[in-house]
Amino acid sequence: MFAVIGSERDPVRAYDLYASKRPDDVKTPDSPFYLAINHTTKVVNTKPLFKSAPMGANKLKSLTKTMAEKAGFRC
Repeated sequence: MFAVIGSERDPVRAYDLYASKRPDDVKTPDSPFYLAINHTTKVVNTKPLFKSAPMGANKLKSLTKTMAEKAGFRC
C-alpha cells in the first residue's frame, strides 16, 4: 500500500477513515490503536463501529496469522 492521491488504497486516506469511525473517548494520543469491533445484527447510524476497548491479544494474533497466510508467508 502506498500513497496515491485520490486512491482508495492511499494509507493516509484509510487511516483518516478509520480514525473518523472511532468513538470520541478513544481519539486521544494515549488511546489504544486497535479497538474491539462493535458486532451488531442491525446497522444503526448512531452506534459506533468500534468499542472503546482495546482489541484482545488473541484476536490480534489470529488476524496477523490470517493476513500472513493470505500474503503467502509461511507461519
